[in-house]
Amino acid sequence: MLNKLKTTTIVSTFDPIDFPAYVNEDLILDYMVKDKAVDSGRRNSPSEAATSLDSNELDFLHKIETIAVQSTLKVGESTRALRDSIDSLSITERADKIDKVLEGFESEVQVKFAPQLNELEGYRVDAINAEKDLAEFKKDNALRRTASYPESNVLTFSILGFTLLVETFCNGFFFAKGSDLGLLGGVVEAVVISLINISLGFIFGRFIFCENNHISSVRKKSGAVFSLLFIVAAIIFNLFIAHYRAALEASPDQATLLAIETFKSGILSISDVGSWLLFLFGLLFYSIAAFKGYHADDAYPGYGRISRRKNNTKGDIDDFKQQIIDELNEYHSETIIQVDQDLKGVKQKQTQLKSLISSFEHQLGIYNSHILNLYSNLNYIITVYRERNIEERETPPPSYFLEAHGKIFQLEEIDGDFSDKREHLSEEVEKLSKKITSEKNSLLQEVDNWNGKIEKAAKL
Repeated sequence: MLNKLKTTTIVSTFDPIDFPAYVNEDLILDYMVKDKAVDSGRRNSPSEAATSLDSNELDFLHKIETIAVQSTLKVGESTRALRDSIDSLSITERADKIDKVLEGFESEVQVKFAPQLNELEGYRVDAINAEKDLAEFKKDNALRRTASYPESNVLTFSILGFTLLVETFCNGFFFAKGSDLGLLGGVVEAVVISLINISLGFIFGRFIFCENNHISSVRKKSGAVFSLLFIVAAIIFNLFIAHYRAALEASPDQATLLAIETFKSGILSISDVGSWLLFLFGLLFYSIAAFKGYHADDAYPGYGRISRRKNNTKGDIDDFKQQIIDELNEYHSETIIQVDQDLKGVKQKQTQLKSLISSFEHQLGIYNSHILNLYSNLNYIITVYRERNIEERETPPPSYFLEAHGKIFQLEEIDGDFSDKREHLSEEVEKLSKKITSEKNSLLQEVDNWNGKIEKAAKL
């Protein structure tokens, strides 16, 4: 007797198709093989003279063949899809994209960075002019030292703000006695007075007193005159404030008129100590503001401004040059990443092709094994049928019972051919990889060339 087939499931790797392995005994029961064999045997059918399969055997053949036909249709559809995928698989699109990116790098760089290079040259011209102006300024003004000024005036103005706050508080304290609102009312008046006093001090130090350092005798003399005027003005202003403070104590409602009268009658006719302290505090804060104003820039008029212009233009060149270099390197990196990703996609196509061909061959192998299993099932069924038929017969069986049935399934032929492009594709991928390596070197050379152009455009 034939060995029973084990119950297994064969699954293809592409668009999976299940081919159950039919168990012989299950088929014997499903097709009622033994019952039909007993019935026909007892009727001595088929006759001893019969030479071809009887109706039962033909029925068994038809049922198994039907399974084979259905399986063939499924596999035909599956293999056609696989063949179409194999035939349509190509790296041309990816390879063309890579070529376009690599070949277009130089022109893209030209479009992106030529305008910036021109702009950098404009910065360079500004820097050269600024350096030339500084040299002429130093020559015209007999300056050999470098300009000295703070990098930032934040500290300067912070100190001035603190000075304003302190003076306002002091003035407010002194004015509080003459105000109906007390300290708060004194502070309101003090803010205005302090702001005027400190502003005058800063202007004196920043724009007036530094004129005494100028090489021009005219500017030096005018600086001395205006310095004297500002000093006198500061003394007069703070003396008047002292008179005003004294007038507040005497007559708050008429303080301004009273202060003017006492100021006219005797500028130094201040009797109380508080007013003199207010005067001294005013001069002190004026002096602090003048000192900070003087040191807010170089002591020589205009030297700090023209020196800063030279340094700023040089800084603009360095910053813009670095910006262009960074953008160039970033664009180069993005290009390399894009090319590497596309090359990876090409190699994935190569792997995909191998997988498709493997799936195609595997699917055919599964199908062929399945058909062989079905033949085995048919042989087993017919063998069991004939053996049981012989047991029930009273007459000898037909001679063909002792021979193999020899029947072949009438199946559509499965086309097992496909376009095996593995070797060709492997050669193309290798060629493309070598080309990319070479082009990457060219890209690096192009980047180096542009770095040289950038350095030249930025060189003073």
